[in-house]
Amino acid sequence: MILASKVITLVIIIFLYRIWRDLFSRNDNHHYEKLRYERLSEKRSIRLLQLSRPFPFGPVKCELSIHRMDSRPSYEAISYTWGDPSQSRSVIINGYKLEVNSNAFSILQDRATFLRTRKIWIDSICINQVDKEEKSVQIPLMREIYSRASRVLVWLGSQPDSRIAMGFISNLNRRLRFGGLQGPELQTILEIGSKSPNWPALFSLLNHQYWTRS
Repeated sequence: MILASKVITLVIIIFLYRIWRDLFSRNDNHHYEKLRYERLSEKRSIRLLQLSRPFPFGPVKCELSIHRMDSRPSYEAISYTWGDPSQSRSVIINGYKLEVNSNAFSILQDRATFLRTRKIWIDSICINQVDKEEKSVQIPLMREIYSRASRVLVWLGSQPDSRIAMGFISNLNRRLRFGGLQGPELQTILEIGSKSPNWPALFSLLNHQYWTRS
């Protein structure tokens, strides 16, 4: 029993050390070479980005791989705005560095979990943006890429207003579906005349640049 306890303690110490190393050790991105995309040999091939976290709250592990569309791989497709192109962040993919826009970086941080791996398709990473020939083939495929995804996620950011607005919409939908509410009760649910933050949050959501993107 004493030996088993010592082994368990040692495993825990090693586990915590690796978490500490990944969280707090300096990340010298300048030592990584720039990502070189593997060419897509078939016109109906796409890249998918696999996300995971080796440890809870640890760094995101990114692996890019090629899949044939006709093999019907399972993935989430992300719909979002690129944001300010001058604000970029570095990510490590397959051991190489790639500069991505700040919104894409936030999406990777949000979708990666310790409990499971997840494959996503996100255009700014899964399409080689400097290869005009590849873009001319991949962009026409985007409608099919989204339609074949296991689900499509619209990324509106992680601002508190967005969460408040979506909660408000969900609550209204749930309440109005089950009642045919009228009069004072409807006014109460809609919070007409109140100082609730829900309506300002909803208006902020409706003014999000996502809805007017080209």
